[in-house]
Amino acid sequence: MGWSVGWRVSREIRKLFPDQNKFVLEKSRLVLPVLVPYLFAGIIGDIFRATNLPYSEFFFTGIFIVSMVIILPPVTYRLWSCVPLPPSPLRQEIEDFLRKKGQRVKEILLWPAEGLGVCTAAVLGIVPQFRYILLTPCLLNYLSVPEIRAVLSHEMEHIKRRHMLWYIVLLLAYISILYRLIDPLWVWLLTKKGVLELFLKAQDDSIMVGLFSVLPFALSFLLYFRFIVGFFMRNFEREADASIFETDNNPIHLINALEKVAYLAGGIRNQPNWHHYSIRERVDFLVAAYEDRKILLNFKKRLFKIKTAFVIISILLLALPSVLPKDVWETKAKENLATIYIEQLLKRGKNSPELYLELGNFFLEKKDYEKAERFLKKALKLSPNLPEALNNLAWLYATSNDPRFFRPKDALELAKRALKLKEAPYILDTLAEAYFKNGNIKEAILLEKQAIGMKPEKKDYYEGQLQRFRDALVKSQMNSH
Repeated sequence: MGWSVGWRVSREIRKLFPDQNKFVLEKSRLVLPVLVPYLFAGIIGDIFRATNLPYSEFFFTGIFIVSMVIILPPVTYRLWSCVPLPPSPLRQEIEDFLRKKGQRVKEILLWPAEGLGVCTAAVLGIVPQFRYILLTPCLLNYLSVPEIRAVLSHEMEHIKRRHMLWYIVLLLAYISILYRLIDPLWVWLLTKKGVLELFLKAQDDSIMVGLFSVLPFALSFLLYFRFIVGFFMRNFEREADASIFETDNNPIHLINALEKVAYLAGGIRNQPNWHHYSIRERVDFLVAAYEDRKILLNFKKRLFKIKTAFVIISILLLALPSVLPKDVWETKAKENLATIYIEQLLKRGKNSPELYLELGNFFLEKKDYEKAERFLKKALKLSPNLPEALNNLAWLYATSNDPRFFRPKDALELAKRALKLKEAPYILDTLAEAYFKNGNIKEAILLEKQAIGMKPEKKDYYEGQLQRFRDALVKSQMNSH
């Protein structure tokens, strides 16, 4: 649709490509191969996941790489309707040049690119058995043999410098880093109460849910390819341009080829894009490097440092989740969720002692003594004889490490009231703790033994409490002598 609209609104496009349908079709065919690895790997990945095979992610990655290296090149040239370049003196010249460069390709192909008017060359594939050289008729018709050799030198440098392999590395780095960081980042976002509230509000809106699900990935993909991959592509093209100094020691033929391409493409000399420097910038660099070879040397050093930095940063990002406090973030996110749920319940006016008891217990576990005390007191106000509320408030006062809430005498009275209402191991334990904190260790020991005699579920805990009291008694007796 975008290409169709572009054709309608752009006079220049209509002038160059009178047939709208053909223009849209050719544009679609141009980008279609990009989907092939994802489609192939997605189908195989679904099969692996359906069979519950271990390490399915590694299989998926392997299939993706295989599809990029082996399947994509032949599928691409067929989708683009490429045909072998017929035998001719020019083909022989190209074959001799490739042989001299020590580069092997599966085939030299003529790329019609009808409806696009492109004047270019390209290399498809990494492995020689699945590698192809593509040349458009425009290039062959308007460039001289030395200029075609200069263009081929540029393309061969892509092979020599393994730029295609680097593109796979860049893509896999993005996928791997996203896979490793998505869960920690998502959990971290949920630690922000405002983000969690926004997400919960959006749950009932299918459009908002879709945006939350897709937008972050789409945005990260666009930013990564626009700025990171685009940066490497521009500099890989510059590195390929620099190969002319090894072939001819003079960039004149490549400069002429670039100027002709700019003219034939409709005067695009000053038009940069996200993955190429403009023709003017490329020519200026070649002229400057010819006049001062230090410029070329400095460029190569800088590119090497940037590639090294990218690899190191990628490794660090892949390792980062191992040291992130994900468990802490998960706990915080759960607390935020519980807090929001609590606030919603309170707004709905569910004024029951059981609700306040649950709220008090929740905040007591989190050692938020102020909120725990408030909710437990509200529960007791509504139901003064609720043994669990009496017991838990007693436990708060007996065990608080906050001096404001450490009230052992109040704890003792509350625990006694709770025990009168309900005789249970956990209440006996609370009363024992209260006696212990009030200095009556022997009574604490007797009560803890009584609790153990009731065969509680967590017997180890009660036995640990009993041993703690006994140790304290022995220590106090030794100090008294």
